[in-house]
Amino acid sequence: MQRIVIALSCLLASLAGAGCDTLFLTRPPIDLDEDDDPLGECTGATVAAGEPITMGAARTRHAAALLADGRVLIAGGHDNSYLAIASAELFDPASATFAATASMATPRQDFTLVALDDGRALAIGGFQNEGGSVRGTEIWDNGAWSAGPDLPEPRTGAAAFVADDGRVVIFGGQNNAESYPQRVLIFDPRDDSLSSTSSDVVPPRGSSTAHALADGRALMIGGYYTSALDAVDVIFADGRARQGPAIPGARRSACAANDDVGDALVFGGYAGGALSDVQRFDAAADQWRAAAPLPTARYGCEAVTLSCAALVCGGVDTTTCDALDFATGAFDADVADIGTEFDFTMTALGDDRVLVAGGVRGDELENVQRSARVLVLR
Repeated sequence: MQRIVIALSCLLASLAGAGCDTLFLTRPPIDLDEDDDPLGECTGATVAAGEPITMGAARTRHAAALLADGRVLIAGGHDNSYLAIASAELFDPASATFAATASMATPRQDFTLVALDDGRALAIGGFQNEGGSVRGTEIWDNGAWSAGPDLPEPRTGAAAFVADDGRVVIFGGQNNAESYPQRVLIFDPRDDSLSSTSSDVVPPRGSSTAHALADGRALMIGGYYTSALDAVDVIFADGRARQGPAIPGARRSACAANDDVGDALVFGGYAGGALSDVQRFDAAADQWRAAAPLPTARYGCEAVTLSCAALVCGGVDTTTCDALDFATGAFDADVADIGTEFDFTMTALGDDRVLVAGGVRGDELENVQRSARVLVLR
């Protein structure tokens, strides 16, 4: 099983001068726990949405990670002031409640949060309103944060995944409006060190979709640099990277999940308008194949893999969810309403439940959400 975390940033409009996509630069942070083995049998892609649960703070462009003990750590983001925040909280799936934990030393939004195998969590980079892109990392350990190693350069919206040996592979992101760092990095939790590899992702870009495959590799799909791109990078657990086959149709701000055999499903995206096509990456054949199209065109969405369906939720101008039933290969449309559109986090809890937290509905400056919901596949 591989965990991948995505935090592809949306910077302020003032950064638009260097090829930044100010319409919708990125996807929010997300922790996808893709399980290689089915969790059980289900009779269809029926999803029940629980009642809203109040979080400790309104937040969007925050990050979430499923910890080794089954709780979800949620940290950072920004509130209705549009200023980055440092607060953090823990969601307990057993009681469906939130509790405060220590705040980070550095307020940050559009950052990456990775759950480590030893029970800790690593916060990587991000963005501050006055300080710009963040170079520092922080490590959460049993309710307290401490400083981690600095990145070689500041990165907003990097992606990362945990390899089978516990190391964290970090790639992508943006350094303010100045550059898109391409070098792949590795964090080693055995000594909390950070090192650079000799591999780069190509071409430099933002707004791409990062996703882990069941075979230990990860994909960096599409993105934006002056226009939507169809480029794909394949990143290995040892930090090596190579160019993969281009995805059919340039796109940015798509979302992705695994199917029942561990291949990647890429849903929608944006290329002059919201897309409804779904592309499946056949990992064994190293090629793309078309899958059933989305009932609702989406970009800025989130997706997770459950035992017998892939659940796709939200996106700009929509709060609904569609579910791709693995048994039939078809979508069940509008299976749930999550009450938030984009820049939320969506965390699979490992038992056919999903936590949807925060985000924005409508005007981002006024409608940052303070609520969360638990979705259940039945």
